[in-house]
Amino acid sequence: MNQSRILAGRYGGDAALLAQLDADEVLGKQLRDVDTTRHQQTIRTRLLATAVRVGERLLPGVSSAFDRLREQAGIDGPMEAYVYDEPAINAFVTRGRSFTFVALSSGAINKLNAKELKFVIGHELGHALFEHVDVAAGYIAQNGTLDARQRMKLLAWQRAAEISADRAGVICCDSVDIAATAMFKTLSGLNIDGLSVDPNDFAQQWEHLENEVIEAGHDRHWELTHPFPPLRMKAMLLFWNSGFFQHSGDDAGSDPDSSRLSSDKEIDRLLATMDPLAREAKGAADPMLVEFFLWGGFYMAVANGHLEDSELSELESITSARRVALALERGVPTPALCLKEFRDAISKRSRRLSAMEIHRIVEGLAMIAMADGMMDEEETESFKRIVAELGLSPNAGDLLLTKFASGEAV
Repeated sequence: MNQSRILAGRYGGDAALLAQLDADEVLGKQLRDVDTTRHQQTIRTRLLATAVRVGERLLPGVSSAFDRLREQAGIDGPMEAYVYDEPAINAFVTRGRSFTFVALSSGAINKLNAKELKFVIGHELGHALFEHVDVAAGYIAQNGTLDARQRMKLLAWQRAAEISADRAGVICCDSVDIAATAMFKTLSGLNIDGLSVDPNDFAQQWEHLENEVIEAGHDRHWELTHPFPPLRMKAMLLFWNSGFFQHSGDDAGSDPDSSRLSSDKEIDRLLATMDPLAREAKGAADPMLVEFFLWGGFYMAVANGHLEDSELSELESITSARRVALALERGVPTPALCLKEFRDAISKRSRRLSAMEIHRIVEGLAMIAMADGMMDEEETESFKRIVAELGLSPNAGDLLLTKFASGEAV
């Protein structure tokens, strides 16, 4: 394991969103104008005054583990580690004038074993390697003059940065099972001898949470600086299964694209549940509307009695291959079942669909219907039925079809 391997595992959305921050005239200027060194130097003063500096004489076990991991990660430059009093499992990293500091809570030391600490420390070292610590996101969020959309951009990047840091932690501990157990202990506060958490079971919690988020139908989650923990676990599992870890030795990170990018697209979709701006992007699949796309798309696709491969591919791109596969477990659904599920998706929403959401649903369903190059009579009637279920008039359905047939935006 070396620095190049960790850098190769970086989540693509992290770098892309950071470039967008820099390109934004207001955000970029505010981030560049912050004297991060002076702000961060005060943290060392506070740590020296209120925490224990890790050394060979004080906390020798933690000191040796930190030094080994830092050396394995190929991190140069002076670094200091501290332990501060907090019962919860927590950690952070920052940089001052001369040193990079990693601070661990006493809860982390008391509750995590040596392997689990490698994940937590590796996560923080990842923030340092990816230079996240040089972006004063937290300071700007609290003290800057940003509008709502600029804050959304900033927080979306912070969440993406956590995905990259989690990957660094997994690479450092070389086990997604260890990462899952460390995260479970962090959330639950449990410290049971022999506790081992199945990452697949933990990631499954995301499926339930995702449904709750979708049914709630609101966007307030964009205000969070970290992704939902089950989402983070799901993202780590996708990365672990992507093929990245099949490489070994010095060539492990030499060609990251084929392995890393295979999981990035799905992780983009996961994070979009917390980012309204990502769902606005042209051609973006809106995960908050996935049930409408899935069952409305199936309803239109099976209207003529058979499901075309092109329509199936379009369904998978707008929803996900996993959701389509689950829907097909009992065979191709009937139009009646599809319509029932579509109505159920409407009734489950605790907030009414907005005009923009209805527009996106109609546009996505039209794309599915036209995936095979045409919209036949049965699909046309199904389209009108779906439009009516969304509360639009028959005349609106006819107008939308006319616009789509002429190549205009729906």
